[in-house]
Amino acid sequence: MYKRVLFATLLVLVLASSLMAKGVDPLWTKAQDISNKHWNLVPGKFKMTSKVTGPQSMTVEIHLAIKQTEEGLETEFIQGVMGDEEIAADHAAVAQILMQDFTPKKDGIFFAEPAEIKLKRKKKNKDIEGTDCAVFTYKKTETAQDGSEVEIIGTVFVDAKTGQPVMEESTMFPLPQMISAMKNTSYFKTNSKGLFFSNKAVSETVMEFGGQKMENTTTMKMLKHFEYIPPSEDDMFEE
Repeated sequence: MYKRVLFATLLVLVLASSLMAKGVDPLWTKAQDISNKHWNLVPGKFKMTSKVTGPQSMTVEIHLAIKQTEEGLETEFIQGVMGDEEIAADHAAVAQILMQDFTPKKDGIFFAEPAEIKLKRKKKNKDIEGTDCAVFTYKKTETAQDGSEVEIIGTVFVDAKTGQPVMEESTMFPLPQMISAMKNTSYFKTNSKGLFFSNKAVSETVMEFGGQKMENTTTMKMLKHFEYIPPSEDDMFEE
């Protein structure tokens, strides 16, 4: 038993030394550990509000419920409003949201390998909603839907004491066609049960075409998170 404990301790020390040698900040490692521990959480309630200003102003609000079933996740339309009028589940705006896959995946900046990103910690911390946060900037190359390469440029604010992610801001370069400005912001929190998740995401874009400018702010609020359970594979091969 002693030899096994000693071996495990030495292994941890070797891994820790390896990470330090690669220049990975210990606080960033904590942020990754927290994200990996809670990666499979799903919001039970989802509210999207989209506001468009410009030549044609519009506001859309859509409420959804997400439930666990034996087959996976089920998304249910609760209510939708466009302007002053209610919209039904067959409306194009609702259909687009219902097509979204809410199945949790290990994606995002906290699941990226250190070698995949250019990560840098700033010297000064910043107060984010009352929390003293270390500030990390990053750059990451990804492949867009059209096959071209884009660079994701972002800033992550991490609790300087615990390593818990608090907020992330990002944009991309080059921007999509007709988009002149883009900013995506994600907010993170821990609830009373100790579960860590993103409870709000805001996307701000400016679109210009034909000499006209339209600004869109889409806010997604996510509540009542629960642990996702993958469908059982026991009956996969039954007739």
